Amino acid sequence: MTRQQRPKLSNTKPQKKQDEEQALTVKHSDLEGTQKELDAALAYFDKLKPSCVDAGVSFEDRVKRRQEEIQSLQEALRILNGEDLA
Repeated sequence: MTRQQRPKLSNTKPQKKQDEEQALTVKHSDLEGTQKELDAALAYFDKLKPSCVDAGVSFEDRVKRRQEEIQSLQEALRILNGEDLA
């Protein structure tokens, strides 16, 4: 190949570099936005976690309270249906 037949690499390399730098800038921007969303979600999770996970009540106590509530609701249903409570 002669010098005249070779493609011009000098123009393609700077353009490719510029394209890659622009893509990198976009990726960094996306990463920052995603990180902010993640931080907000984690903060919200930390806010909700105590009320959902660590209520200070043992599992057995929660089961007992749930069973009592179910019995109470069943009794209320019987009353509303006009059934005898005896």
